Amino acid sequence: MKTLALAALLSAAFLVAATSAHAEVEDQLRGRAPLMPPPASPQPTATGFVEIRSRVSGERFKVEVASVDATMALEVHVQNAAATFVLVGHLAAGTTERMLVFDTADGDGLPAGANTITEFFGRTVEVRDTNAAVVLTGTVPAPAPFEDVRPSYGRSSLMRDEAGQGKRPYGSIRCWTRSSGDEIRIHARRLDGAADYELFVEDEAGTMTSFGTGESSRSGAVSFDFDTRDDDVLPAAAWSVHDLAGRRVEIRESVGGAMVLFGRIPPSTQGALKLRAGAFVDDGDSDGRATVDARVDYRSGRERLRIDLHKIAGGPGDLELWVDDGTGVLVLVAEEKFKKSGRARFQWDNRKGDPLPLVVESLTVLNGRAFEVRIEGVVSLAGILPTL
Repeated sequence: MKTLALAALLSAAFLVAATSAHAEVEDQLRGRAPLMPPPASPQPTATGFVEIRSRVSGERFKVEVASVDATMALEVHVQNAAATFVLVGHLAAGTTERMLVFDTADGDGLPAGANTITEFFGRTVEVRDTNAAVVLTGTVPAPAPFEDVRPSYGRSSLMRDEAGQGKRPYGSIRCWTRSSGDEIRIHARRLDGAADYELFVEDEAGTMTSFGTGESSRSGAVSFDFDTRDDDVLPAAAWSVHDLAGRRVEIRESVGGAMVLFGRIPPSTQGALKLRAGAFVDDGDSDGRATVDARVDYRSGRERLRIDLHKIAGGPGDLELWVDDGTGVLVLVAEEKFKKSGRARFQWDNRKGDPLPLVVESLTVLNGRAFEVRIEGVVSLAGILPTL
């Protein structure tokens, strides 16, 4: 049995590499499930997971926690065959990330009287503080055959909620899936230098939950990196980055909580996934028309929407673009000066952090929504945004 603070793992890594560099074997069976704070948890922002693995070299049972109170010692309790909770190990105070590992390859016995990892299926795990309060709880999953994972990658952009906000910060969310582990890296630039920022990620219930803080560099850059190859816990204790695809991400100021950047975790794909769709709108009564071009690139993280207007009759006055806000109500999203030629362009590009229409996380949110082009309140064209 090993109880290690994650910060201490580097010192042991050289010994592991020396003794097992030529003996690495892939998992035959594995299972992983999140540990979540119960409603009355004294540490509601804590996260963690329980993992079981069966390999040719032996079997392993692991509990890992993150975002816990560094000053509070913790205990791990697991149900035995009689459904009685037994204390199986301690997680010493001193760090916000800790883990408890039992590995038969190292001569450990499995906890709670189990002879094999298959006996853990359905048992409850509890992480408790020294006052016996449950900080995290979860159920051990059934182990499943391990399948090799082909490398994949995805990227999306972090955006501001206003196009001209302050220093115009921007950033990206990048995800990797490899056989050796998954990684998600969230990086922001042009923030205030030497300031504290907090990362929030949408959990399974749709709640924005804190998953760490970081201090920006003097140049205004900050990164949040979660890499399971380093035994990091992915946000929301997800098993892989695939489970996080589509969830909202926010970077907020630690003091005051103001949101600075937001985005959506991209899908991780094995190829160059690009989405493109277009639409053509003709008013039917004149030569006025509009062409719509929408593009999403999950390799570069760039999304662009362009609406070109041709031979629009009317004026003088401003051209207005109105889009369905998702409830059936059309709201004003952009204005352009009317030109005698009847030509105009509405365009959004999030490459440098500028927001998309209605400040959505992705153009895919706007699939199939109605839009109208108006001049001084009079509808000149009406159509439907294309589906990506």
